[in-house]
Parts: sequence; C-alpha cells; structure tokens
Amino acid sequence: MQIFFGSSRESQEVMEELASWLQEEEGIDVLLWTDRQAFPIGSQLLDRLVELSQTVDAAVFIFGEDDKIWYRNQEEMQPRDNVLLEYGLFASRLGWEKSIVCRINKSKTSSDLAGLTVLNLQKGREIDTRLRLRSWVRDLSKKVEKEKEHSTKIRSLFPLTPDDCDHVSRRLIAREIAAELEMLPEWTLAAGVTMENPPRPTRELVRKYEFRSFAEAIRFMGECVEELDSINHHPKWLNIWKSLIVSMSTWNIGHDVSLIDIKVAHFLDKRYNKGYRFDLT
Repeated sequence: MQIFFGSSRESQEVMEELASWLQEEEGIDVLLWTDRQAFPIGSQLLDRLVELSQTVDAAVFIFGEDDKIWYRNQEEMQPRDNVLLEYGLFASRLGWEKSIVCRINKSKTSSDLAGLTVLNLQKGREIDTRLRLRSWVRDLSKKVEKEKEHSTKIRSLFPLTPDDCDHVSRRLIAREIAAELEMLPEWTLAAGVTMENPPRPTRELVRKYEFRSFAEAIRFMGECVEELDSINHHPKWLNIWKSLIVSMSTWNIGHDVSLIDIKVAHFLDKRYNKGYRFDLT
C-alpha cells in the first residue's frame, strides 16, 4: 500500500516526521511531494497530481498555519492554497476515507469542509495522534486488500487488457463514459440515488431489457446471479412483468461509474443477446 503525503514547505518537517514514523512502524510505502519520483523532471505539475491521485492507495495532507488572512474582521492562519487544492483533488479521486487531513494547531479550514474529522497535531498529544493514524492505516490496509481481491475476481471474469487493469476501480469522467457507451447503445448514463438513509446522489448506467414472458425475465436474472456474486458487484434490478430495468454504479468510488460497470454491462448484454433477445415488432 502506498500513501501520498502533501504539505506546504513551512509544514514539510512535520510531514516528514509523520511519514517516517509510519514507514518504520507500519512498513507503509510513503511518497512525499518532495520526493524526486513524485514530480520527475519534465512533468507538468497538475497532470502529475492527477496521475498520482489515480495510482496511490491513500493520501495525507498537512494543514499548517501557512498564510495570514482576515476572516470576519479577525486575523487567522490557514493552509497554503495549493495544499487545499491538492486535498480536494485526491479526495475526489480516492474518497473521504482515503484522504485525511492533519491540522497543525488551529489552522483554519474551508467552510466547505465543515464536519470533516481531522487529526489535530498539537504539542503534548503526539502519542494520541500517532495511535489514531496507526488505526486508520491498519483499517485502510484491510480495505485496500479486499478491493484488490475484488479486482482480481473481475479480471478472472472479464478479459481485461493491461491498461484496463490499472483503472478497474477508477471513477470514469464524462468523456470516457460517452466513449464506452458508443459500444453499448442501449445503455444510458442517468442520475440516481443510493438506497441509504439519507439517500445520496449517484451516477449510474441504466438499461431496460424486454422478454417474452415474466418467467423469462426471472430466469435471466437467475442465470446472471452466480457470476455477478462471484465478483461482488450487484446491480439494482427492477422487474415489471416482462421488463427488467438494470441500474448500476460502483459503491467504493462514491456510487459513480467505473470500468467494472462497463464490463458488467457488456456481460449482461452478451447473455441477453445469446438466449433472450427477440424482435419486438
């Protein structure tokens, strides 16, 4: 497992101390923004950050008291703007659980991040901070291992190219989804909601299948269950008499569309075309 560490130059010493401790105590592969391999000569900064957000397993950002600002007629200290931007980028790619903030003293955080649980790096609380960081890393390691097992099952079910394998659980952007849907003309990209309480917005792939009878619709679902269950990817099924509406997204990237959904859509279409498709006219 690899964790990216980001900070301002002013907070670099704190970042290096935390990363070094984590590497020694937990054997974690850490990548600091100051490491040469993080930003090789000739790379473009923002492009490289996007690339890193797609390849590392998690990220830690140090919010230091870097810049003095006036907020509601009061002088406060806040993190450097680039650290805030990088946190937002990695959090959007990896998710909240895999992108955490360590705040030095009382550095101000953006109001958009209100409610976010952070690690406070205060003198006298170093032991507590490290224990919490260790707990997060160990829980995360288990989660990452399960996701890799999941990806392995996906590869065994679908013929993936080497390029695909690196992006099995990556959120696809709109341009990528549009290109994939050209090969899946009966599927559409739609806005939906999760079945959580309260529900959360999601993007998902949707398609309606038509059958000759209610029994055929049920039989089709039954034939797909074993393989879908083996990869732990479960679409939403809505069966209305001889019709079946399928909706799916990938939960571990925020219920958005990933390559897994594209591959499953191809699998379902292939199964449908082989034994169930008929001319409605």
